[in-house]
Amino acid sequence: MSVPKDLSPRSSEGDEVHPPESIPPTGATGGATIKPVILDVPDGVDIIDWVAGFANSNKICITVVGGFGKVSLAALSRLKSPAPPLLYIEHLTLINLSGTYQFSTLAEGSPTFFNALLGRLNGAVIGGAASRMVAMSKVGLSAYVFQNPKIITIKTEFH
Repeated sequence: MSVPKDLSPRSSEGDEVHPPESIPPTGATGGATIKPVILDVPDGVDIIDWVAGFANSNKICITVVGGFGKVSLAALSRLKSPAPPLLYIEHLTLINLSGTYQFSTLAEGSPTFFNALLGRLNGAVIGGAASRMVAMSKVGLSAYVFQNPKIITIKTEFH
């Protein structure tokens, strides 16, 4: 039975492993540095506006990947629908919240999109594009924050 050979780069001083020369150290490229965070949104505030304000005050972009808590008001719409958002004013459980707010110094504003999934007291589940959500109690958000994102435009030939 043969034993696999360890081909990882090692220094002459011992067993210290060094990264390959082609990988620059973190932050050396001037690109985006991503940092995971947990955000506690206080009760009584609009969660979407709070996330945008947090991003603007820190001059960062933020991607929310999950959320939990209680919501007292939610404005949800279907993506690309001309109909106005449906307004839910009731006790709702935030099952999930995901979306991105891109900080921009440009006058036209920042692109933003949030998708919410909420549970009602009767067991029904509702969801859609969230334009407004007011926290009934403290809401926890799991997110990634970053600066200097690289915007990639995909050509239409890649449908």
